[in-house]
Amino acid sequence: MRKGREASRRVALVLIPVLAIILVLEGCGKSSTSGYHPVIRSENFVKTVDNPYYPLKPGTTFVYRGTKDGGKQTVEDKVTDKTKVILGVTCIVVNDRATDNGTLVEETIDWYAQDKDGNVWYFGEDSRGTSSG
Repeated sequence: MRKGREASRRVALVLIPVLAIILVLEGCGKSSTSGYHPVIRSENFVKTVDNPYYPLKPGTTFVYRGTKDGGKQTVEDKVTDKTKVILGVTCIVVNDRATDNGTLVEETIDWYAQDKDGNVWYFGEDSRGTSSG
């Protein structure tokens, strides 16, 4: 009986990690948003972004500083007074510049809009990146 238990434990010690790897690999390559298909209705959006956690008032600049791989990184988001209509929704234009040790690594124009419930939506960007990433 003791040999049977030891054999079962050995099988479990091998099978559990193998099953875990299979489950991880099964999830690889699948986007976590593969089932997410939002319906965009322009009438559900407002003209301003005044969410208290991310208010996009024209003229405001947000500056984020940190480090990556030992280098100093800075991201500056400047809220413009410009708008762009995407899928019928008027979006606020934000200029986004990222530097690494003072060298520009990415510059984008980002578009945001807020729905009637106060949620801020990211509508994409126009990337003029100066680095491959």
